[in-house]
Amino acid sequence: MRYLLIALFVLTGCFRDHPPEVRIISPSDGERVIGPVIIQATARDDYGISHLRFFVGDSLIGVDSSSPYLACWETDSLPDQKTFTITAEGLDRSGQPGRDEILLIVDHSLRPPTVESFDTGEVRSTSIWLHWQVTGEESVRVYRSIAPGIDTIDDLIATLPEGTDSFHDLWLEQDYNYYYMILPVDQEHQTARSKIVKVKTAVSQTITWIPGVNGWPRDGPYDRASSPEELLTLLGDSAHSYIEAGFIDFTRQRFKGRLESFSPDTSRLSLYLFDMEDSIRARVVYDLVDPGNTIPYDSVGDEARYRFDNREAMLDFRKQNGFVRIIIDSGLPPAVKILKTFAQYVAAMI
Repeated sequence: MRYLLIALFVLTGCFRDHPPEVRIISPSDGERVIGPVIIQATARDDYGISHLRFFVGDSLIGVDSSSPYLACWETDSLPDQKTFTITAEGLDRSGQPGRDEILLIVDHSLRPPTVESFDTGEVRSTSIWLHWQVTGEESVRVYRSIAPGIDTIDDLIATLPEGTDSFHDLWLEQDYNYYYMILPVDQEHQTARSKIVKVKTAVSQTITWIPGVNGWPRDGPYDRASSPEELLTLLGDSAHSYIEAGFIDFTRQRFKGRLESFSPDTSRLSLYLFDMEDSIRARVVYDLVDPGNTIPYDSVGDEARYRFDNREAMLDFRKQNGFVRIIIDSGLPPAVKILKTFAQYVAAMI
C-alpha cells in the first residue's frame, strides 16, 4: 500500500499543470520607439494557451488567441522621452497566468522627416524658384539633373538649414528641361525623398546673339540674367532700378571696333538689353535711369536720348517691352554715330 501511494504522488507531480511560459520577443527591452509599435510575444504551455493579453501600464491594448501573438501600440500622442512598462500576460486553458515585461521609451526624435509638398514657383529663362514644406528636418539637400530617372538625380546643388522652405536655382540655360528632388535629413540621419519635379525654363525674349554691327565684332561671350540675384551680380548697385521696375530678362553684350577707319585705337562698346515684359514697365525704367543732360533722339523706338562727355558716350531707347542702353568708352564725337548705328540695328530686331 505504501508503494502505491508513493507511485501516485510521483505521477501527480509529473503531470501537474504548470503556468504558461510567456516571452516578449519584439521590441527589445529598453528600446526607443515611435509611431505604431508592433509588440510580439511567444507562449508555451503543456495543455495549450487560451489567449494573450497585452498591457501598457494598467491599460489593456490588445488580446490575441492565436500565434503569433501580436498587439499594436500607438505612441504618436504620448509624451516624449517617457518610459512605459509593456506586459504580455498569457492564460492557459485552466486559467493559469504567465507574464513577461519590458520597458520601452517613447522617442519622437526617431520619427523620420516628411515632405508635405514640393513644387516650383516662378520660372524664368535663367532661374527657377523651388518651394517646399517639410517637417522634422535638420537640413534639406537639393538635387538637380537634366535626366528624369531617380538614379540620375545625383547633382547636389545645395544643403540648406532647418526652417528653409525655398531655393532659387540660378544661371540656368533657357528653354531647357531640369529635374529636381529634395532630401530632408534629421538629427538621426534619417531621410525622406520627395517626388521628382520636372520644369522647363522660359524662352528669353531678349536678343541673345548679335554677331557684330558695321565692322564692330563681338568681344567675348554675352552675360544673361533673369533674376534679381543674377542682375546684382552682373551690374552691382546699378541693378536696383531695373529690379524695382520689374525686369524679367537681361543680356549684356560687348563689342570692339574703331570709331573711324583710320584710327589706330580700339574702343569697347557695351550693349544692355532688358525685357521689361510690357511697355509700361519699359517706360518706368526709362524714366528711372535717366542719366541727365541728355539730347532727345527720335530715330529709334518709342523714345530715345543720348549724351556724351570726355569719357564715354551713351544712348538709351525704349521700344515696346524693351529697354536698351548702349555705352562706348570714348567721348569723341564719332562715338555718337556708332551708338546710333547700333541703336537702329537693335531696334529693328525688337
